[in-house]
Amino acid sequence: MKRFAKILSLTAGLGIVTVVFSFITDRPVPAQGPPPGLAVNVVNTPVPVSLTGTGNITGSVKVTNFPATQPVSGTVNVGNMPTVGITGTPNVNVTNPATQPLLVLNVNDPGRIPYQGLAGCNNCNFVAFPVVPSGHRLVIQHVSIIAFAAQPLSPSTSARAGVGGLIDLVMTVQPTDANETALGSAIVNQPVLEYFDADETPNVHVGLSTAPVYSLTATLTGYMLDCTIAPCAAIAP
Repeated sequence: MKRFAKILSLTAGLGIVTVVFSFITDRPVPAQGPPPGLAVNVVNTPVPVSLTGTGNITGSVKVTNFPATQPVSGTVNVGNMPTVGITGTPNVNVTNPATQPLLVLNVNDPGRIPYQGLAGCNNCNFVAFPVVPSGHRLVIQHVSIIAFAAQPLSPSTSARAGVGGLIDLVMTVQPTDANETALGSAIVNQPVLEYFDADETPNVHVGLSTAPVYSLTATLTGYMLDCTIAPCAAIAP
């Protein structure tokens, strides 16, 4: 009987210990954060972006090619930023004082690219000038021509000259004197307005009614337009 009581007492003690351990192991263990200094990777992007200081952030922000050596404070230079577009026709206010005026460029100013060409020939009635450069337009404003005849000229001799397509220039004829000590000549010196576009060749031609031309000298003056800065309008026929 005593032996049975000891076995019963030992069994009851083991049951109490088992119940106590079950309470201990079922208690939740509090979560612990990463050790100090350990990096944390956030994979559920995009995440809210916070901004310190003055400014607004809206929508998605993506910066590429950011230099690794940029400071985290102060002025930050970001390379390869996208082009900024302007919608509509916003007003622009220029507040430069008189001591610092805004610089502007008049692309049609005749003094920007002045032009003067001189050409001549013997035993010919036509002279050509250098070709107009690509992306430019030549505007001729004045022509001066002198042509000497290959034989004496009579007072009835008429002479015409032209610059490019402009052909109705009346020349003043100086006939040979009575002693025929000099050959006659024809002269014109007057304002004109003639255009030559890129890759065209300015030219001057002369015609005498009673004799061929012995020598011809022509001078053209005007200016160039740079059509690469501002497009040159087509010339109306």
